[in-house]
Amino acid sequence: MIYGAREWFERFRWFVTSGGKFVIAGRDATQNEVIVRHYLRPWDIFVHADIPGGSVVIIRLAGPNDGFSDRDIQEAAQYAVSYSRAWAMGLSVLDAFYVRGGEQVTKRAPSGEYLGKGSFMIYGTRGGWIRNAELSLGVGVRIDSLNNSTLVRLITAPPSVIGSLSSYYVILRPGTKDRVNVSREIYDLFRGKVTGFTKVINLSHIVDVVPGPSIIEGVYEGNPRPWNELRDLAK
Repeated sequence: MIYGAREWFERFRWFVTSGGKFVIAGRDATQNEVIVRHYLRPWDIFVHADIPGGSVVIIRLAGPNDGFSDRDIQEAAQYAVSYSRAWAMGLSVLDAFYVRGGEQVTKRAPSGEYLGKGSFMIYGTRGGWIRNAELSLGVGVRIDSLNNSTLVRLITAPPSVIGSLSSYYVILRPGTKDRVNVSREIYDLFRGKVTGFTKVINLSHIVDVVPGPSIIEGVYEGNPRPWNELRDLAK
């Protein structure tokens, strides 16, 4: 068994939208900073929950003329609000906004002001709002074969696409069960489905992807897209 980041995007949170757009998101303020400074291109779409302290979520487009659908934006917005402090606050919905990446998002503070780590300035008119995006998250485990090895990856994504990225998954919503206890329940569910799961993924990996106190809606079987296809979309 092999576990660990093998592609550039696996250091971040990531998923692929229903429309085939690759999305990356920061795990913390440091990664938010890295994404904006080094991975956000002028034509990409920057999505953020309408609350301080959430993940930076980027829809990566092929170029200035590449389009995106309302559903792509909805899924990115759902991911953004789910990985914001709104989850720990117990909210069920939250607004999010989006702008055209590098054209409007910058680390340059106005004269005499300072921007802390993970903070950014948005210039110009915001491209749009996603009202009442639902806080809900899919957490899955993906199994891939490579030569004589089996790769096991932990995946998170909006509920509408988690089944296309993982072999088995659960759907989470904000709830009252402690984050660690929820993670332990997910861990037990997955280790009952995947041979050798405990050799490559431990409880702390799952705690890291669970946004806060939650409820689990059950465990499901997915039909993941081929890894090579996902890797090509990330280019």
